[in-house]
Amino acid sequence: MDTHTKANVKLLLSPRHSRGITYWIYALGSNEKSARLSGVKTERLTFYAFINRGVLAALVGLIFSARLNTATPKAGVGFELDVIAACFIGGASASGGVGKVLGAVIGAFIMGVMNNGISIMGIGIDWQQVIKGVVLRAAVCVDAYNKNK
Repeated sequence: MDTHTKANVKLLLSPRHSRGITYWIYALGSNEKSARLSGVKTERLTFYAFINRGVLAALVGLIFSARLNTATPKAGVGFELDVIAACFIGGASASGGVGKVLGAVIGAFIMGVMNNGISIMGIGIDWQQVIKGVVLRAAVCVDAYNKNK
C-alpha cells in the first residue's frame, strides 16, 4: 500500500472527518483510485466539483464586471498567471491533494501586494510579467523540493 492510499484510508476512516466533503475532495485529488476504494463516489464528486468551480467562476465574473462597470470579453485576460501563482504561494501542490483555502487567500494577498508594489515602482508591463513568472517558478521549485523530501 503506497503512502497516498494509507493517508486516504486514515483520513476517510477517522471519525472526526468521515463526513466532510472537503476531505473527500482532498482524497480524490491525492489519489483517485484509493479514494474510490475507500468508498468515495469519485465520478459524482468530480462532477459536483466541476459544477462548483463553474458557479464560482460565474460569480467572480459578475463581481469583476460590476467592479469595472463594464462587461468586455477580454476583461480578465492576464489574471491566470496571478491566480496560479497565488495558489502555489499559498501551498497548493501541482500533484494535487495538498493545500488549504486560507493558504490560497494568503497567496492572493501576497500577489496583490506584489502587483501593487511593482506598479508603484513604475516597472513596465513586460518586466512585471517576467517578475511574476520568476515568483511562480520559485514557488513551483519549492513545491517540487518539498515533494522530494
